[in-house]
Amino acid sequence: MSQELHEPAGLHELAGVIHCHSVHSDGMGTVPHILRAAAQAGLDYLILTDHDTLAAREPGDASPGQGYQGGLLFLVGSEVSPPVNHYLALGAAVSPPNTEPLQKVIDEVRDAGGLGFVAHPHDRGNRLLKVADYPWKDRDVWGYTGLEVWNFFSQLLGAAVGVWGVLGAIFAPYRLVSRPQPETLALWDQLGRERAVPALGGVDAHGITPGLLRLPLVVTNYRLMLKTVWTHALLDRPVSGDWREDGRALLEAVGRGRSYLSSPGGPASRGFRLWAEGPEGALQMGDEGRISGGPYQLCLTLPARADVRLVWNGNTAAQRSGVRSWNFTVKEPGVYRVEVYRRSLAGTRLWILSNAVYLRP
Repeated sequence: MSQELHEPAGLHELAGVIHCHSVHSDGMGTVPHILRAAAQAGLDYLILTDHDTLAAREPGDASPGQGYQGGLLFLVGSEVSPPVNHYLALGAAVSPPNTEPLQKVIDEVRDAGGLGFVAHPHDRGNRLLKVADYPWKDRDVWGYTGLEVWNFFSQLLGAAVGVWGVLGAIFAPYRLVSRPQPETLALWDQLGRERAVPALGGVDAHGITPGLLRLPLVVTNYRLMLKTVWTHALLDRPVSGDWREDGRALLEAVGRGRSYLSSPGGPASRGFRLWAEGPEGALQMGDEGRISGGPYQLCLTLPARADVRLVWNGNTAAQRSGVRSWNFTVKEPGVYRVEVYRRSLAGTRLWILSNAVYLRP
């Protein structure tokens, strides 16, 4: 039986972009240019992740350094980039060498106080464009924080196969990348049955620099690319204005899985909430609870009416169309998450992807 929803109070949302490259590695934009594009895109935060360097972290001619840039919280991590097993290191004091085995990279990031997310686990590259693939091959590792479940640029590049694929990537990128790769979602659901595995969304923007031909295309334009996939972090308190304190709170929320993904990002995607109410009280996204004491109510509210799919251990548990809120009684242990879809003339696409609530036996 449906019960009244009691949305958790005290959660403060920061919507932004994780995984972006600048001229400090293989991006084509300077840090100031990227920050201007981020402000134009409406982000609350941006985490730069150049390959194998933290050069943009300190103030200088090439970067204003970490901190608040206007109203934008700017943090610098890195993407550790060996031939395979790319790894996003966020909040770590170091960027480990890309010549080390993945397990050692994971250990060094953790020991340096950072979070680590396996990047684009099923990256395909692009033979036509002569771009190598960078998948996650070393699965026998432990201690990583979570997965980059949705990487817009990696998927777009992999889908640009043949002439029509390339044209689609240029003129209809959201049709080519309408949701994460099914194999990545399946892997995430599988891993979650063993432990909580937080997910984040990555943009992987490389962009163009001022002065070059400014084509109005998502794949080449930072401002447009920074709207493709947002990670919405739900903090336990309002931001303080101290960038170090707020940065720690942001990374803590992302590292706990207290976040959701949206595509395309924008003001209309703010305000999603998913939680569970049961014998142990309220559980947020990323939390684990025991279901042996009795059933839980999974509850959600949406920014606007949309179609919802409740996923349990990778399978559809229930669906609803055109809802703004919903609660659902669950009695079985497992990994529960939500996919929210919106329809348009261009077709149906995944709009919001929640992190999971984990109910153990």
